[in-house]
Amino acid sequence: MLQKIKHKTKIMIKNIPAQWLSKIELYYPELPNFPLLYIHKNIDGQRMYGFPVAVVSVSTRTNNMLSVTFQVLSNVNLSKNIKLRKIFRKELRERIGISDKISRDDIDHICEKKPKYINFFRTLWDSVESTYGKYIPYGKFYEELYSIVRFVAAFQPKTGRQSEMRMLYNFMTIFGERIEVSEETGWGFCDFYLLPTYSDLKDKDFNDFPKFKNLFSAMEKVYQISFVSNIELKTDTSVNIKCQTNTFPTNTETFSKNYLERWVSEGSITTEDKFYIERLVDAFNRFPWRAAYFISSIFIAFQKPYETWKIEFFIDFYNNARNGISPKVIACFLQQSFKKTNAIPIDIWVKSFYKHALNIQNNKKFFNEFYNIGKLERIIWLASQANKNNIRQFLNMLWCCRYGTKGNTHLRGANPLACYECKLRTDCIGFESIQNAIIYVTNQTNLDFSVLDEEVLFVCITNNSIPKKIYKRTHNSFKLIDEFSGYLLANNSTPYNDQNVTVNTFLESIQPPYNTEIFNVLENISD
Repeated sequence: MLQKIKHKTKIMIKNIPAQWLSKIELYYPELPNFPLLYIHKNIDGQRMYGFPVAVVSVSTRTNNMLSVTFQVLSNVNLSKNIKLRKIFRKELRERIGISDKISRDDIDHICEKKPKYINFFRTLWDSVESTYGKYIPYGKFYEELYSIVRFVAAFQPKTGRQSEMRMLYNFMTIFGERIEVSEETGWGFCDFYLLPTYSDLKDKDFNDFPKFKNLFSAMEKVYQISFVSNIELKTDTSVNIKCQTNTFPTNTETFSKNYLERWVSEGSITTEDKFYIERLVDAFNRFPWRAAYFISSIFIAFQKPYETWKIEFFIDFYNNARNGISPKVIACFLQQSFKKTNAIPIDIWVKSFYKHALNIQNNKKFFNEFYNIGKLERIIWLASQANKNNIRQFLNMLWCCRYGTKGNTHLRGANPLACYECKLRTDCIGFESIQNAIIYVTNQTNLDFSVLDEEVLFVCITNNSIPKKIYKRTHNSFKLIDEFSGYLLANNSTPYNDQNVTVNTFLESIQPPYNTEIFNVLENISD
């Protein structure tokens, strides 16, 4: 029987960078009573679960490092049970990301295979450090089974993080067991739900979790009916991972009518099973694909336990996963729950970064270029998000990973103007790949591109000799890829007109040299 939460204690975590404090998220604003830092362990048959509810004190140590004391609620008395207190504290350190934090020194090891990237990432790290401190969080951010729910919810959410949190909450309220929080703690209003642990899942021990037990029973039948094709994997031929021959439809009504109702009529599932699968689809914002991703993520754990995955198997799986499986979802929880440092989800930010800034052309090569690529992803993700949000320290870099035309139709990529305004240019492999390319510079606004030499890769349209727009040759035509970078150039002009030059020569010709401190540039323009 699951115990109520009635114990309250304080746990101090030392040496947290001051910059992290605003990132320690105990609740989501739109779900104010739903704790996010979820802890659940089964220790020698005794369940321990709970969550921090507040930061009650902060003391400053040296070098902007903090000691942060959390008010913690739990079902066991952590003040009296030292063993469980240590385990709970360890889990809390994992959720914060302090247990295996990333430092500047990690860059050297990450780039050990290809030292040519080291200076680029060291320069990028300077901006990361000025924003996030001397370390980046890394660790077991989520309990394993909880994380599968969390990252399925993160698959193509309609309204971004808002949808993710709603789906997570929906799933927990529908299939988790509600745990009463005693009023005596002063936090009786907290809305806390418990799922089985990953160990419970592997043992199929759901005695304490009747809701999840019913869901699992229904999913097991659907998995056996629907996941009937095999994924071809070369790294471990003993593993037989199943995928769907055809994906579920995206419409819930069609899915229910053409699949669930048919399976009921055939006797493959019961009406109760149908109810639980429909509730699963509902929990994930009425999108059957997410339900399929959750089902496959659960049952792959029985075919190849996630804690056993090595880099070679991960790459093989990521490149060959098929219908009904999301390799990105699985990569997310491998990285952030199982602490697989060589697992990495390839999203738009990672792909644009490795393609444009690092001049790496595909996933397979990217996977093999670095050690601990899961840690590298954290650097890329934080830099990309800071860049996307126009954080001051990142405004003068990574223009190549931003959209460059009206309507957000093309990423700028490595191009003469985007690279000109980037402080990473000196050490950037992306820029190195274009610096000797030929660019045609002209004041003509109605240029006939067909008359250009075949060797021309870029065209720069200037306005009174000020570079404004960049076109790039794609197959046999030129496409506008950057009409925004030129906004920052009001007094910077080039002497070239109607001429072919190398990109490097073109950039060196622009005078006065670009001031990489973006806010100074804007102030000069306003003056």
